[in-house]
Amino acid sequence: MWIYEKQERDTPAFAGCLICCGFFYGQPRTRYRIRLAFEELAQQILKDVLKQTALLFTIEYSQKDEKTEITAVYGGGRFDPADSDNSLSYSLLKGSVEELSYQYDQQEEKPNIVRIIIRE
Repeated sequence: MWIYEKQERDTPAFAGCLICCGFFYGQPRTRYRIRLAFEELAQQILKDVLKQTALLFTIEYSQKDEKTEITAVYGGGRFDPADSDNSLSYSLLKGSVEELSYQYDQQEEKPNIVRIIIRE
């Protein structure tokens, strides 16, 4: 498991480079899908949300299941990426992953939770 929490000085491009340049050793198409998911979610769909709150990405890979699970959690009010004004980015994201889900847990410090499943 690799966890990356965006810091004030980091840019989304910097974080995307970290994901793709050595912290994940899966198939090239899987690395591409992880990068695409990260870019569409963090750099496009959630870019306005990120002005107000931090975003935490967790990426887990299971060799047994041959799948990667990306979890993104963020604070602020309820914001489902499906309700974004950026329908093109959401369509690209949804079309490149096996599963995409959103939940809001008011009990959590960062109540917005997006889960993405990518298969090799």
